[in-house]
Amino acid sequence: MHEIKLQKALLLIHKDNGKIHSVKKLAALCGYSPRHFSRIFKETFNQSCKQYQLEIRLKETRDLLLETQLTINEICLKLGFLEQSYLSHCFKQKFGCSPTEYRKRMMNEKTKPAA
Repeated sequence: MHEIKLQKALLLIHKDNGKIHSVKKLAALCGYSPRHFSRIFKETFNQSCKQYQLEIRLKETRDLLLETQLTINEICLKLGFLEQSYLSHCFKQKFGCSPTEYRKRMMNEKTKPAA
């Protein structure tokens, strides 16, 4: 039952992955109080709503690094990161290197001749 109600929040989060949605707004969309929404969300997804939204944005960052020529700053603006340093810090925690290092590494792997 909770999963069905949470789908409304997930659809909005995934549709607007460059925007951070407040727990209050998402809770209202699902018909829950913010506290109840937070508890149900964490029980269902094993992470807070804020963490979930950050994960989505970091995965989108990774995809944009590989699929576009956007600068890191342009990616920050597109995905709603207020500071490039915050994006770099979060990205490094998640993927083990900075966004710039990640892009360089992946581009080098694409251009390596097959053995």
